[in-house]
Amino acid sequence: MLNKIRSKHIQQIRQNDLYKLCRCTLFKNAADFAETMDMLEEYGYLRRETVPAANGCNRSGVMVYINPHIRTR
Repeated sequence: MLNKIRSKHIQQIRQNDLYKLCRCTLFKNAADFAETMDMLEEYGYLRRETVPAANGCNRSGVMVYINPHIRTR
């Protein structure tokens, strides 16, 4: 997942969009993706934040912010 983030120069992305970007090649299901996200957040590679829906509906989302130091490695 980190290589995908680096190759696309991602600084921030909605968690749902990141899952769509990686699901076919890296993860068989959402549980595997969630486990990897938890580990990357624990090690400081990314930070997740719940954000309200932009269009006024009740569906909030999760924004993923990438640690700027991993983009330079």
